[in-house]
Amino acid sequence: MRFWSFIAIGSMAAVAGGCTVSTNDGTGTVVEPIDGTATFDWSLNSGMQDSLVCSDFDADSLDVVIYAEGNPNGTEFTEVCEAFVLTVSLPPGNYSATAQLLDINGNARTTPLDISPFRIVSNTDLSIPLDFPADSFF
Repeated sequence: MRFWSFIAIGSMAAVAGGCTVSTNDGTGTVVEPIDGTATFDWSLNSGMQDSLVCSDFDADSLDVVIYAEGNPNGTEFTEVCEAFVLTVSLPPGNYSATAQLLDINGNARTTPLDISPFRIVSNTDLSIPLDFPADSFF
């Protein structure tokens, strides 16, 4: 019981501090937390996933900024618009994020989407669907 309490406390400290914690499993073996993944799956104009739609809206890439709970500094991830999927590996914990589409020069093409807070669990994938409606474009 004490071991699991120690892991829970250590894991919460890692998320809050933005670092990774190693623990000892009581036998002298170091246990590293196993990352999970978040998969952002996006569409444009109410569900369209066509590379021509990206070019029609002058959208070159998706920009996602992910914030670990308690850490105001986000980590930025980008993927070409035509991919329509971005998978990132994250340590277990609670997160929030924003996403927007950018043009070829890195300028915003859409208003940012605030992604509801989410939890990453070890060795699992969390699907996060996003849609950029036509009225979100500048």
